Amino acid sequence: MLGLNKVTEWLINVNVINEDDRELYDYALQCWFMSFSPLLLTVIVCIFIDAPLYAVAFVIPFMVIRKYSGGYHSRSWCVCMISSVVICLAFILMCSQISLSKVFWIILLVASVLLCFLSPIESDNKSLSEEDVTLYKEYVRVLVAFFDCMVVMLSFLNLDFVAIYVGMGVILTSILQLPCAGVSIYKRFIRE
Repeated sequence: MLGLNKVTEWLINVNVINEDDRELYDYALQCWFMSFSPLLLTVIVCIFIDAPLYAVAFVIPFMVIRKYSGGYHSRSWCVCMISSVVICLAFILMCSQISLSKVFWIILLVASVLLCFLSPIESDNKSLSEEDVTLYKEYVRVLVAFFDCMVVMLSFLNLDFVAIYVGMGVILTSILQLPCAGVSIYKRFIRE
C-alpha cells in the first residue's frame, strides 16, 4: 500500500514519529484503511446510484458487528477490498428488491442467533485469547440486539426501506461467518 507508506514517510520527515516506529505506523495506517475503505468506497459508488444514506444504513451494522464477530477474510488486501465492495453493492442493490415480509424477519432472526452463537470466528491472521473471545462474544450480542431493535423501531416508524438496509447489514455479517464456522467451532473444542 504505497500511498499509506508515503503518509508514514511524511510523519517521519516532520518529526512526528521516529524512524524506528515506521513499521508500526505502516501497519496501523493499513488497518485503518482496511477498516474504513469498504464504507467509503460503497458510499462513493452509491452516490452514483442515488442511495448514499441507505448505503450507510447497511454498511455501519456490517462493519461494527464484523469487527468483533469475525468471519471469512481473504489473504490479499486487494482481493479483500474488491470483494468487500462488490459484496456490499450486491447486497445494497438486493435491498431495493426486498420487503419486510415474514421471510425477512425469519432470516434476520436466524442470522442474529447464528452471530450470537458462533461469534467470534477467529481468523488465521489474528488469534484471540480466552478473554478476547468472551469479550467479543458479549460485544456481538449487544451489537446484534441493538441493530435488531433498530430494525424493529424503523419498521414501527414506517421506515421499512431503511430497516431493510440495517437488517441486511446484520444478515451479511452472519453469512460471511459461515465459511469459517466449522473450523472455528472445531478449534474452540480443541482448546477446551
